[in-house]
Amino acid sequence: MSQEIEIINKATELFFQYGVRSVTMDDLSKDLGISKKTLYQFVQNKSDLVKKALENFMKTQRVEIDFILNQKKQCYRRDSIYWQNKSKKFKKNTSFFNVRFRKILSRIVANSAGL
Repeated sequence: MSQEIEIINKATELFFQYGVRSVTMDDLSKDLGISKKTLYQFVQNKSDLVKKALENFMKTQRVEIDFILNQKKQCYRRDSIYWQNKSKKFKKNTSFFNVRFRKILSRIVANSAGL
């Protein structure tokens, strides 16, 4: 993992844990075990860091949402295929029952006419 990504991930974690106002650049550099000079090589200031952390968070959330939606689409497709197959079987069975029903009905009508 690149150092910039490591910084952004740690900053995101600390911002969510303590709040943006409470976390200082000193806190972040100490937590990462780097100097503030190294930290400022990757971000211009705290506002820049907050912006990058927020963008990173939104990107990860988007990936998770896309994953969930993809799972739901696959589930809907599976359900749709299942019900389409059930529907085809039902139509076949319905025609079978219609033929049987017509035969039985014709026998009843024939027997009734014979009375």
